[in-house]
Amino acid sequence: MSTAPTDPPTEHTTDPAAGQAIDPAAEVTDFFERYMAAFNAGDTEAFAACFHPPVTVLPAPGAEEAGVGRTLPILTDPASLLGQLPDYWAHSTVDALTPLGTVAPPPVDPDARTRRGPRLGVVATATRWDRDGRPYHRIQALYLLTRQDGALGIKMISELVSNLLPR
Repeated sequence: MSTAPTDPPTEHTTDPAAGQAIDPAAEVTDFFERYMAAFNAGDTEAFAACFHPPVTVLPAPGAEEAGVGRTLPILTDPASLLGQLPDYWAHSTVDALTPLGTVAPPPVDPDARTRRGPRLGVVATATRWDRDGRPYHRIQALYLLTRQDGALGIKMISELVSNLLPR
């Protein structure tokens, strides 16, 4: 996977187990490599572990969907995101990652009176490839990652662009 981060976040988080600073750009790259490997392998358990449910998924609107009144899909079963891929799909690649740093303040949990960790924004560009080795679908999406029990996970995906390529 090639990554082209621009203005990577400068803040470092600390790995509680090791007590060492973690480079956020390297951590995000590692996370997306594991996420894509689980997706390509159809490994439901590893794929589901990449999410922190409930997860909000916003598909890129088509011309017919550009209106108001769409309901936000909230998923509690991340494995359902593996979905149905066409028979000609072979694998997907992450072509570029742009870590945006902390993009949303940590929410306050009024019941526990504790703050949750920051939400990291990442723009990822991915390509789906067919069995003949040709790209057929390119997607760019904004991912909102959260940290739970020391692990990054996807909390929201918003497709920015979804282009079917000529086959």
